[in-house]
Amino acid sequence: MNMTSLVIKCDHSIIDDFKYEVFDDDRLIYEGYVDIYSPIVNLVRGEGFCSSKIRVFNRSDEQVLIIYKHIKNIVND
Repeated sequence: MNMTSLVIKCDHSIIDDFKYEVFDDDRLIYEGYVDIYSPIVNLVRGEGFCSSKIRVFNRSDEQVLIIYKHIKNIVND
């Protein structure tokens, strides 16, 4: 069995959104960003309420994954 070790780094400043970087050894393979405006955008698009959303991109800037946490309420239960 071949095990892969990944390192995830998180950076945040007052001006920027959260940024996640995933490394395989020293090679950056994915970047993730928390979109601060995603709860508003999701509500307008009719995708329900969410408290946070992380968009993950590969090295070709293609979105490969979306991770989000829904807020439970009467509308989306």
